[in-house]
Amino acid sequence: MPLARLQWLFFAFALALLTTLTAIMVQNQLAVARSMADLTQAQELLRTVVRMSNIAVEVTTERSDHQEIQWQAGMRDFAQLLHPLQTAFAEEIFLIEAIGVSVKDVDQLFHQLLASAPSRQAGPAGEAAGTRGRITGALHVLLGDVSLKALRLSELQTTEIRDAKRNVIWSSASLVLAMLMILIAYLIVFRRFVLAPIKQLQAATDRVAAGDFEHRVGLGGDNEFGELGRRFDHMTEQLRASQTGMVAAIKELEAFAYSVSHDLRAPLRGMDAFSQILQKRYAAHMDEDALHCLHMIRDNARQMGRLIDDLLAFSQLSQHPLRKERVDQEALVRAVLQSLQAEQKDRQIDLTIGELPAADADPRLLRQVWINLIANALKFSKSRETAVIRVGSETQDGAPVYYVRDNGVGFDMRYAHKLFGVFQRLHRAEDYEGTGVGLAIVQRIIARHGGRIWAQAEKNLGATFYFTLQGGANHV
Repeated sequence: MPLARLQWLFFAFALALLTTLTAIMVQNQLAVARSMADLTQAQELLRTVVRMSNIAVEVTTERSDHQEIQWQAGMRDFAQLLHPLQTAFAEEIFLIEAIGVSVKDVDQLFHQLLASAPSRQAGPAGEAAGTRGRITGALHVLLGDVSLKALRLSELQTTEIRDAKRNVIWSSASLVLAMLMILIAYLIVFRRFVLAPIKQLQAATDRVAAGDFEHRVGLGGDNEFGELGRRFDHMTEQLRASQTGMVAAIKELEAFAYSVSHDLRAPLRGMDAFSQILQKRYAAHMDEDALHCLHMIRDNARQMGRLIDDLLAFSQLSQHPLRKERVDQEALVRAVLQSLQAEQKDRQIDLTIGELPAADADPRLLRQVWINLIANALKFSKSRETAVIRVGSETQDGAPVYYVRDNGVGFDMRYAHKLFGVFQRLHRAEDYEGTGVGLAIVQRIIARHGGRIWAQAEKNLGATFYFTLQGGANHV
């Protein structure tokens, strides 16, 4: 089932459950409110009965118009209070009806009592007193019965309030429990149908990124993640086919480069050797232009040889595995400077080596990086009276960045994108010798270590080449 549909079904079920429980809780709250209103009605009945009993007692001793007015007010209260209860159960309905009948009887007895009560002018008579006594007794019995029924009604309402409150508590607890269960269910569903496939895809991505193009994520199902898994497996299959073809093409290219460079060396050596023989044996018979041409032939043959060597070295960089070890950068740079003594001979050079943190790297390849960068600094600063070269490092984002800085001719930053291309030169070959492969080799070595290299320069003000190793990791 698609995840969107599953999500909507889950939300619909959760909404229906929460709505039902909320409705039950609201209903129970309303039941409490109705029961409270009914309890108030029953309590008012009790108070009215007590007030009416007091009026009846007063009438038995002395009759007055004020008592009749109070009684009529009490009867009106009874009429208002004897409407059906909001929570009408069978026993409550019976009690309300019985109280209504008893109140009518009480009213009749009270009027009989008023009729037999002595006035202020007439004195009491024996027969009349006996009648009043019987009426009074019956009146008090009925009022007592009404009082008991009203008290029973209050007890029933108190019980209903207690039950309704208990239901409110249970419905509230059920609502909280339901919300908790919905949350737990959502988390389980989320982990099962979302997090688990994401982790599976992440693990598959890591394995494919590490070069395992045979791995398949294997996500099934007809939801979005299943479709994503199938597309991922299809992409991995295409990557595997592309990688196989690319490896074969690289091997063919490397074999071709080696073959070409090997086949070109023999004629170049022949050109140089025969030119040398001509120079030695027939120099006396040649004019100055002929000797100059022979000299140019030899120089170009040697330059071509160096170009072939650099091209072969560049093509073979990816063939050899990295053999990393802890490298003392400062010691390595000093050894490189020692090997470049010829480039420093008869020159004024202000060269400073700053702090160079050690790093995990292939010492043979890293030596080539330092050789090419420092040799370039020496070469492009040879026109300065005093060459200033600084080799050091700085920290960026907690990782060391190594640099080689010089005060040479520099270059225009508009052409910086050409620096690390094969056979790309920013200066004339007549001014500065080289094959245009050195920085390409440096860039390839740095990339194999997981780092990056870049440059900052200004024309006639020098240049600075920066590089990092392994993305800034494993440095001390």
